[in-house]
Amino acid sequence: MEYLPLRFPRRLSSFHAIHALITFAGVSAVAQPAGTFNWANADELYPSVRHAHLTTDSPRLLSMHALRIDLDNPAIRFTTTGRIADWEADSRETLSERTRDFVTRLQGTDRGVVAAINANWFGLTNQSSAVPVDLNGLAVSEGVLVSPPWNNQRAFVIRNDGTPDIVATSTTMDLDGIEQAVSGYVAVLVNGNPNGHSTDITSRTVIGMSRDRRYVVMLVIDGRRPGHSLGATDRESGQWLRYFGAWNGIHLDGGGSSTMAWWNPAENRAEIFNIPTVPLPIFGTPIMQERYVGNNIGVYFHEAPEPDGYAAWAAALELSGSEADPETDLSGG
Repeated sequence: MEYLPLRFPRRLSSFHAIHALITFAGVSAVAQPAGTFNWANADELYPSVRHAHLTTDSPRLLSMHALRIDLDNPAIRFTTTGRIADWEADSRETLSERTRDFVTRLQGTDRGVVAAINANWFGLTNQSSAVPVDLNGLAVSEGVLVSPPWNNQRAFVIRNDGTPDIVATSTTMDLDGIEQAVSGYVAVLVNGNPNGHSTDITSRTVIGMSRDRRYVVMLVIDGRRPGHSLGATDRESGQWLRYFGAWNGIHLDGGGSSTMAWWNPAENRAEIFNIPTVPLPIFGTPIMQERYVGNNIGVYFHEAPEPDGYAAWAAALELSGSEADPETDLSGG
């Protein structure tokens, strides 16, 4: 195996049980998606951030990339696309950019993203960089509202204390205490049960969290590309998300928007793991093309300050014992 570095649901489908032949890290094994992936077999991109690339030929040809972020590392943080300078709710909310560019743009800042995926649905643009975008549903970046919530959506949020959550959104919801938020229309995994009603077989971007909220799982399933990957339904996406260790999860923007990128320190550049695919406008032929999307969500490391400021930093994170010692290595290595 090589490591590379819909909109609205329309019809009801029965759930497909999957018994897949999976290949990972050069090893083939029969896997039950109802079980749990062994993350010890995955690459550690960074401390507490692991990546897995799986392929299967059942129920159809699929290629997927998953990230698992371990929130037991107190340096882990999330960030999302901020709002445009001349922001106007439900009109001009963000500037379009590719997920790879989102990762690149934040290098050298205090939010140096190491991995990211695309997030909210959005009003399609003319597919060029830095075009004003109207996002669909709730988006929050660094505690600042980027896009107001809609009714009957689901949002993945990071609260001010760093804990992840998945919430139902409404136009009257209380946003107090939400540091980051991205939204989708469908909860594809609810308390361990795959969910959803769209049978569209397409590319998927989903995000979820483990039952104990220790892990965040980001998953991109490629689609629309014969010979590589055909895509998945709502419920299949939820099943795969569960297989990678999530307990609850939502579907973000899929189709041609589905992208997973990371910062490759060896090459000093952002790279994409999956193969984003969009059809040509006239012929419908799939081509490899990164879409300029409305927003993204990424993970980065909040560095501890120098020893003089370490005590206050450790207290703010409620660290104690050896973890509060400035000489302690908190990188998880």
